[in-house]
Amino acid sequence: MNENGLYSSSFTEMFAEQVVLPKDHRFYLNENTKAWGLGIAIEEQNGNQYFKHGGNNGGFMSGFLINKNSKNGYVYFINCDKGKEFDKALRKLLVK
Repeated sequence: MNENGLYSSSFTEMFAEQVVLPKDHRFYLNENTKAWGLGIAIEEQNGNQYFKHGGNNGGFMSGFLINKNSKNGYVYFINCDKGKEFDKALRKLLVK
């Protein structure tokens, strides 16, 4: 979040909207995802912009959500198939 390790232009490109989703797309409607950066989903919620990514490997799931402006977020790794439910609980607790 402090943009260390890559050129500034690389961070700008990574977090820029590369693919904008139509407003009737299921990700836009169900997950507030309005666009994709370079492998990172871009979401708007309550006037804030969030960047997220997740993975599912059967009985193991992971994900992260960050707010670059406030420099906060979370990362989770979970050894079951309840990652979406866990992510929703984390959001409810941590994202205002």
